[in-house]
Parts: sequence; C-alpha cells; structure tokens
Amino acid sequence: MKLSSLIVVLNMFKLSVPEKIAAALARVAMIGANPTVFSNAAPLLIKVNLAIKALETAWKNAQEGGPKLTAIMHDKEDELMQVMHELAAYVTTVADGDPAIVHLAGFEIKTFGSKHIPDFKVYNSKEQGAIGLKAKARPKALYMWQVTPYGQENWTTAVTTDVSRTTVGDLEVGKVYTFRVVILTAKAEFVSQEMNFAVN
Repeated sequence: MKLSSLIVVLNMFKLSVPEKIAAALARVAMIGANPTVFSNAAPLLIKVNLAIKALETAWKNAQEGGPKLTAIMHDKEDELMQVMHELAAYVTTVADGDPAIVHLAGFEIKTFGSKHIPDFKVYNSKEQGAIGLKAKARPKALYMWQVTPYGQENWTTAVTTDVSRTTVGDLEVGKVYTFRVVILTAKAEFVSQEMNFAVN
C-alpha cells in the first residue's frame, strides 16, 4: 500500500556517537544487501561510509579529552547526520510511497496525520520463544509488527501483515523485548505505544 505523504525519518538525533555509527552502518548494510531495489545507491553509500569512518576516528581521539578534539568530533557527527539525511532522501525517492521499501533500507516512516493508538496487546504464545501481538482491526490497513531488545532503539520489522494479529517467533527465551505495531492506511500512519515483554 503506497502512501502519498510518506516521509523517511532518521530517529538518530538522541543516540550517542557509537549508537549513531552503529545505526548508520546497519542502514548501509541493509541497502547494500538489496542492490536490485537500491540499484544506484553505491556513490552515496561510499560517501556515508567515509563519514562513518571519519566520525569513528574523531570519537576515538576525543576520548583523550580536550575541547579541540571534542569539537572536531561534533563536526564529524554533524557531517554524518547530513549525509544520512541525504541517504533518507534517496530512500524516499526510491520508495515512491511504498513503506515496505523504506523498512527494507532500515529506516522508519512518518506521515502527515500520524496518530498514536493505545489498543495494542502483547501476550504469550503457545510456541516457545514466540510472542503473540494484537491490535485493533482497521479496514484496508497494513500492519508492520516491530521488535527491539529492551533498552535499544533499533527497531526491526519482524513481519508485515494485512490482519490485526500475528505471532513473532525466534526470540530468546527469558529475554525482554520491546514491541510495537505501525498501522498504515491510505490516509495516515498509526503508531502503537511500546510494550515490554519477557519471552517464555
């Protein structure tokens, strides 16, 4: 389902420098792993990789202390964010309103008229290492069921469905995960609250 008002967002501003580097590397890897979809991404990926390496070096140097080295690190941080904005703009163009392509690149989306929905449930599945998820049913909607280990912010879309419930498996028993669902309709994006749940 395409969304005419789709916007690709970074969700990197609140991350620490090492977390920004990890997030950028993950997105470069995901785009690079899908050359058929992102066929002309190579020049931009090279640019992003150079910015990542520059920030890595500056961050390591800044650990020695001193305002000058710290200032250089922040400059390199700004440069990485700038090229990541360029990468997000590229993904927006390639996606052409298709949220599945955006998530294939490791990015998230925001649309005009986004709303938060409280009606989202997480419950134990009968299968070991699996969790059941359920949201309020909406007509002609696409459900993107997302998960991340507790305390992290790198969301992964585990499964995309056109029904309002699903099961997410292959989870580590005893580990706590955070879940949410993004519901896409022709007019808006609805994002559930985040739910923490221990896998049995």
